[in-house]
Amino acid sequence: MELSPRERKSLMARTHALEPRVRIGGKGLTDAVLAEVEKALRQEPLMKVHLPGDREMRHALAVDLSARVGAGLVGEVGKIAVLYRPPAEAERASAVAGDDDDA
Repeated sequence: MELSPRERKSLMARTHALEPRVRIGGKGLTDAVLAEVEKALRQEPLMKVHLPGDREMRHALAVDLSARVGAGLVGEVGKIAVLYRPPAEAERASAVAGDDDDA
């Protein structure tokens, strides 16, 4: 999901009061971590994630995480990445996951 510079700036301004909702540990992007991020994005479309490692590793994790959950990477500040997924996209993602339960 691509965000314009104007959208990024507006969303980053809204994150100052937020605390990281998910902390990624040394094992990286496990299924449990992805499930927690999905759950958090369904509750609130804008969230912070705490990332481990050096700068290159954190950036790679942030890009991979945002792609895997279908969210836009708003920005990265230190060990924190900010993700955003509009509520309509979150509902579509949960509807697709719910379709598997009906089979």
